[in-house]
Amino acid sequence: MIEKKFPFPQANDLDKILILIVEFNYRTKNELMKILNLSSVRQMSYYYNACIYLGFMVKKRRRYELSNLGNLISSEKKKYRKLRLILQLLKNQMILESYSLIREKTNDEKLLEILKKYNSFESLSESTKLRRLSTIRTWIEWINKNI
Repeated sequence: MIEKKFPFPQANDLDKILILIVEFNYRTKNELMKILNLSSVRQMSYYYNACIYLGFMVKKRRRYELSNLGNLISSEKKKYRKLRLILQLLKNQMILESYSLIREKTNDEKLLEILKKYNSFESLSESTKLRRLSTIRTWIEWINKNI
């Protein structure tokens, strides 16, 4: 389920999201940043917010925690984690609709309409909208590569 009060994800690398979920309960924030090869707290927040947006984490009183779904992925056997992540991503209606359009090699305008349907994009600049499209395209490529 998408968490509406968090911004649209700016974390393009789903492998890093998976590592964050799996290692979250065992590492400090600095260790996680190092493992994920992130150079700033701002970049780290992109990945936390993406996890929240996708339902893998929750934020309680300035603290991040794995959600039930995040704990499910984290506790999954290693060879099934990516599959579990893909299944959860494709349960997300926006991602599923985007996946279908990208497979049809649609243009950006149609894809942007899907993203607008589920997110508030009105106040974003054209370049920011294209970056958000890039995130979704990158996720879809990752799904295809890992199926």
